[in-house]
This record gives sequence, structure tokens and C-alpha cells, in this order.
Amino acid sequence: MLKIFVKGNEKRFIEDLIEVRLGKIKGVDFEVLRSGGWTKLDEIKPKIQEFNDLGHHVQIIFDADTPPEGGNENRRQLIEQFRTENNLNFELFLFPENTSDGDFELLLEGGINDNHRRILDCFDDYEHCIGQFNSDQKVYNLPIRKSKIYAYVDTFPKSNKQSEKFKQGYFFYKNPEIWDLSSEQINPLLDFIQKGITPPRRLDGHMQ
Repeated sequence: MLKIFVKGNEKRFIEDLIEVRLGKIKGVDFEVLRSGGWTKLDEIKPKIQEFNDLGHHVQIIFDADTPPEGGNENRRQLIEQFRTENNLNFELFLFPENTSDGDFELLLEGGINDNHRRILDCFDDYEHCIGQFNSDQKVYNLPIRKSKIYAYVDTFPKSNKQSEKFKQGYFFYKNPEIWDLSSEQINPLLDFIQKGITPPRRLDGHMQ
């Protein structure tokens, strides 16, 4: 069985991505677990060891973030060191595409339906406008990328039920009007996850 550790809100996205892109594969068996991020690695160490002992395939998917505190190279080095020192077995993927600095929200920007990418252009104009007031000194905080993604999903009309779900953190990843889960920017993550899915076995013990 594939066990995937993520920081938090990425859980629903990865579950929906697997369902949409890999759901037709018989025998797909996985579980996505919230871990609190790379700073909580010591807390999930016993669980990783347990999964190793049971023969589960373990993957960790975190943000690469940006220097100086983060960055793909720095974050990868720290997590690889943790794995070596504790003799653990897991595979590592860092958002957005496992090679660059960035985060989960940067990957989501790449998965936006191209028909509505103009919404982000409006948000960029807003950021530029705010930034003009900060030319001499910092007067206002620029919106973080999470705010941009939230604003993007918020622009779409919703029923009362959908509005309530949105308030609870549902971003409707399976809605193709909002998201394109087949975008090239998401493929590196999907390829990584797919490597951890063991092909189902027939009753005779052979691989299908």
C-alpha cells in the first residue's frame, strides 16, 4: 500500500488527483496523511518506521519553499539527512515540480483552467497596484500566493452547499471548469505518485 505524507491542505488535492487521473487503475490502494510539514519529521518518524516494517511504500511530499530558510536544495538536503540518520525508507517530492524553489500554491497556479487564467492577471494588477505604495518604504503587505488561489476559486458562482464547503477549505479540484488536472505542470507530481503504486496481483500471485 502507498502511504503519502503531506503537510496539510495538500491532502485533498492529492486524493482528488489520484482519483481523477489514476482512478481507473484496478487495485490502486493509498492513504494520504497530514504530518504538519518538514519541521514535524521527528514526530512522524515512528509511523514511517512502522510503514517500512509492514512493507508499505512511503512517499513524502512537502514544499521546497525559498531561500534562505528553504529552497529545493536546502530542504532536500535536510530531509535526506533525516532519512539517512534514522535509517528510514521513503521517496521525496518537493513542490512545485521537484526541481525548483516554490510551494504547493505555485503548482496549483499551473493547474488552473487556461480559460480562466485571466483572473490571475487581474490579481497580478492588484499586487502591482499595492506594490506602488511600497516604492519608498513598506506600507502594505503584498498578498501571499494562498490568497491568490483562494480568490481564484472564490470568483466562481456556487450554490449555498458549495459555498459552505468552500468555507471549510474545499477548492473543488475535480471540477474541470476550475482546474485542469491534466496540465503539464502537474505531471511531474503524478509521475512521482504513480511510481509508488504497486501493480495489483492476480490470485495466482503474478503481476497483472
